[in-house]
Amino acid sequence: MISVGAYLAQIGSEEATAPVPPPVNGTGLVGRYFNNKTLTGTPALTRTEVVNFDWGTNAPGTGIGKDNFSVRWTGDVKTSAAGGYRFRTVSDDGVRLWVNGVLVIDNWSLHGATTNTSNTITLAANTRYTIKMEFYEQTGSAVAKLQWRLPGTSSYVTIPAASLFGN
Repeated sequence: MISVGAYLAQIGSEEATAPVPPPVNGTGLVGRYFNNKTLTGTPALTRTEVVNFDWGTNAPGTGIGKDNFSVRWTGDVKTSAAGGYRFRTVSDDGVRLWVNGVLVIDNWSLHGATTNTSNTITLAANTRYTIKMEFYEQTGSAVAKLQWRLPGTSSYVTIPAASLFGN
């Protein structure tokens, strides 16, 4: 007779484990910061965050210059209700935003603090969609904000961390 321990040693631990459910609430998007305006090379800083920044003329973080930097935020955005969503960015300087793989805001230019708004996007309730925002700062003040207007509302709000799942 083989003991249980010997039996497990022979067959190994090949039993499938239960899948881990995705988190209910997010913590923000993953921001990868580059010390150039072209989003290239190895990020000098990576952190998970809500995109709601007005850095003024300060550096956005340790190891990043106050000018001539760029950031790519990636992850998913989770909706709360079905209907028409609008996304809005406030940026100084260039910004691009993709929702579910579609470029919805494209203002990749030098400009002072500028608000750009997407067309209405119909999204399903309680669903995660890919989201990517790219930003660069040349000189002077730096602002990068990501907002949305929920279906049935008229105000734009910063997309909260609980609705953002970084990757």
